[in-house]
Amino acid sequence: MSAKGGHDRSFQKRMEIAILASRGVKPAEIVKAVGCTFDMAIRWSDRSEEVMQTGSVQSKRKGKVGPKPIFATPSAKKKLYRQLKGSTQKKLAKRLTVSPKVSPQNQIQVL
Repeated sequence: MSAKGGHDRSFQKRMEIAILASRGVKPAEIVKAVGCTFDMAIRWSDRSEEVMQTGSVQSKRKGKVGPKPIFATPSAKKKLYRQLKGSTQKKLAKRLTVSPKVSPQNQIQVL
């Protein structure tokens, strides 16, 4: 990634930013000292207290990356899969007694 941003920032730079920010160094000075973008200096300066408490610069804000599960349990997922297996949108709509077509009044799909 480029020097102006990206995902390959080293943990060392993040830690340096957090340490300097905890000492009261301004973000513009951190940019010159560490060699990072201003946005990165602001982001990790704001997180400096959290970093100093946990001792880790890994972001805890992301949570689970990727598609989120929509079922509470694997068994619920399997049950729905069994119900829908071999089904089509028209069959499902008929079973749920709804129309799979677009509603002409508001142009949204009912199913």
